[in-house]
Amino acid sequence: MATSMSLPDNKFSIIFLPSILYNTLKVVLVMRKIIDVTVATHNSSRTISKCLESIIKNVPYRRIVVVDAGSVDGTVKICQDLGAEIVREYGYLGKVRYVQALNCDTEWIALVDSDVYIYPEWWSKVSKYMSDRELGMVNGLAHFPPSDLKVYDKFMNFFFMKRGTVTFSNTLIRRNLVLECKDELERTHAGEDSVVVSHISEKKMKTITIKQPLCFHETNLYRHHPFAHYRWGKSVRIKYGFGGPYFGGFRGIHHQLRLWCIFTAETKQISLKLLIYLLSLSAWVIIGFFSPRRGIHDRTDRKP
Repeated sequence: MATSMSLPDNKFSIIFLPSILYNTLKVVLVMRKIIDVTVATHNSSRTISKCLESIIKNVPYRRIVVVDAGSVDGTVKICQDLGAEIVREYGYLGKVRYVQALNCDTEWIALVDSDVYIYPEWWSKVSKYMSDRELGMVNGLAHFPPSDLKVYDKFMNFFFMKRGTVTFSNTLIRRNLVLECKDELERTHAGEDSVVVSHISEKKMKTITIKQPLCFHETNLYRHHPFAHYRWGKSVRIKYGFGGPYFGGFRGIHHQLRLWCIFTAETKQISLKLLIYLLSLSAWVIIGFFSPRRGIHDRTDRKP
């Protein structure tokens, strides 16, 4: 004779689920709308609307916090019209990152550059790592516009795939890890992401780069990197002075030569144009190091 078995009441059914399924459900419930997203801006009106719209559409955000460095091109109004909260900060870029984390509330936060457009799959790819207690930070690769030196695009893609990337352009990170770097971030004008990643490593935690593009970053790397290396040189002098470990930025020459040799050996592609460009980046570090130190509120060397 056939018998039937009724399902337990919904009130108690959860206790009958295997523990692994229960934990999975708990993570899903906790992750439903639990991250604050923060964007740093400075005269970003050309890209910020598309950036925020991609966040609104593709990320289950709780709040969007924009930390602005004194924009005069309508950036702030665009952000306010799209529902973002505005905070002002005029310090070094490292201080801006600290203020971004300080003004968020959630355990995990997303740091997104103002010229980054998040893809629909970004959240599903990065959020699955949030239950890992040993993880400190996760991000994805990005698509970039083609640059003026095609071999440099190949060079960057080679190392992105080989080593991942340390960047705050489309990053999910534990908020407390940024806040714990307060003192060093406040005197860092470039490489602030490396400061936090080093701290994560010191805590024996992991960083993960998902080896696929999860956003579009509207930055021409070939044109932007001289500026970025100039800022790096200034940051080295601010933090370490003339007696620091980077020898006035000259250490970067050896670093760029080593990267060129690795790329050349593994790809069998010899490019003197690439070598000259990489050495020019080292030159920009040295120029930045020896340039006059401007006041902390000067923003003329910040990326628009």
